[in-house]
Amino acid sequence: MTAETPTNGELSRRVDALTDEVRSMGRGLNERLDRMPTSELLTAYLAKTDADVAAVKEDLAEDRADLAAFKVAIRGELAEFKKQITDGKRWAIGALISSGGLLVAVVSLIRSLS
Repeated sequence: MTAETPTNGELSRRVDALTDEVRSMGRGLNERLDRMPTSELLTAYLAKTDADVAAVKEDLAEDRADLAAFKVAIRGELAEFKKQITDGKRWAIGALISSGGLLVAVVSLIRSLS
């Protein structure tokens, strides 16, 4: 044998080292696979997530409908409030005009009596 050609013992040691390395890699891979979720678990998780998203969408739709109804109610109440303010202003102006008229009549009566 030449100096470059490994002996049978050296080849055997290299094969054993490579075998150990492959086994080590296999154990590491198995450890990682053991930590991975099963397809059944993943399917159940995705189904639950889809159901949760659907429930949130439904809640959002209900909230939007409630908000729209609330806006309509607030606008109605605001219109009623504005009408009450306008009616109150009209009443106050009418009362002032009537009071002014009454005051003029009283002053005229007092002048005519004096």
